[in-house]
Amino acid sequence: MKFLPIRVSFILILIIWSCPVTFAASEEASGKFLGVKGCSTTDCHGGPVEKLEGRTLHNEFTTWMAKDKHAQSFANLVNRDSIKIAKSLGIAKTQESDRCMNCHSVFEAFKDESRRGKDFELSDGNSCDDCHGPAEKWLEPHAKTKPEHKSWTRQESLDAGMNDTLDLATRSELCVKCHLQIDHELLEAGHPKMIFEMDLYQSIMPPHWTEGESFDATRAWATGQVLGLREAVLQLAHRVQANADEKWIQHAHQISQGYNLTTAILVEKIDGNLGKSIAAAMAEVGAAVAAGSPDMKRLKAAIDGGLSADLTTLSKKVAGTTFDASINGELMKAIAATTESVHEIGMSGGTLVALALDSLYRPWKSVKKPEKVAKKTAKNAIKTMLELVEKPENWDSNAFIESMVSFASTL
Repeated sequence: MKFLPIRVSFILILIIWSCPVTFAASEEASGKFLGVKGCSTTDCHGGPVEKLEGRTLHNEFTTWMAKDKHAQSFANLVNRDSIKIAKSLGIAKTQESDRCMNCHSVFEAFKDESRRGKDFELSDGNSCDDCHGPAEKWLEPHAKTKPEHKSWTRQESLDAGMNDTLDLATRSELCVKCHLQIDHELLEAGHPKMIFEMDLYQSIMPPHWTEGESFDATRAWATGQVLGLREAVLQLAHRVQANADEKWIQHAHQISQGYNLTTAILVEKIDGNLGKSIAAAMAEVGAAVAAGSPDMKRLKAAIDGGLSADLTTLSKKVAGTTFDASINGELMKAIAATTESVHEIGMSGGTLVALALDSLYRPWKSVKKPEKVAKKTAKNAIKTMLELVEKPENWDSNAFIESMVSFASTL
């Protein structure tokens, strides 16, 4: 899958520097984290080249180790930029700090040494256990190397603590908490701002799994948007609760507005009643953080009153939705028509709009095969939008709107 270089550049900075995935085990899951050693043998997931057998490529570990920036997340805590951030916050050792390790390690194993298997190493960063769950109870039987394990099923692995990463809602849950929410004091100290877009993040990991149909990428994007909205609103609440500076409250608000823009369009096609409920709650969120007078009680009431639960429900519905070129076309037209919202959502929300149009356009054009002139116009419009959100000094809402209009003219 090819991407415009500008699309990747400002996101890749976040992945190289921060590289977080949330700690993965479900509340019910238990057992020890075994580390990468048990997955890395050549006859399991450490093969030198791809050798597809069912869903297994046999080189998943190799891809992760050589190409996935998550493998470097622990080491990145002692690079120059991280040390500078830590010094500003009075953190003596980043690799011993909850504040850093909650996203740059398998956090449950960091907090509880009894959860570490004999070969587990924190220095592996966001490793196999982090996404796939504590492997003690399922690693050996799922490999089916012994006669007594020949009948072992995937469901048995899930019951034993493996995370169901084939389910997009579950997969997005594992990514979004660390790849979006961030302490405003870390931002003040120089940590990169976080924007989460599931389709893009999956594609440049790079994938170490078998990819599905073209429009599965749209399903990933859509699921990530809904959960992004939920986490963005929670981030907003955290900043209000912490009496953050107004600029960081409004920064979080603009991110939530960007996700709300795409989610509102999605939910219209999936569940109108749920859409009404979410829209009413988001109106309350907006009123609660009116510039200069954030109302934590009102904000909390909106979130706890059903918004968070509704978005979780919607994410599961979206993850089970079948997308196609027709739906992608409708989504793009609707998003590109939201020009009146651009001044309000600002650069942070604009970033989500630009990435959305790019994510939706790529599989759409491969099916619809637009004429050369229209394709070039759309490509240039997306490129301009991405350039405008690459750096704060580039942002120009009027130019961004012009590019949205130009893009819409090609559909």
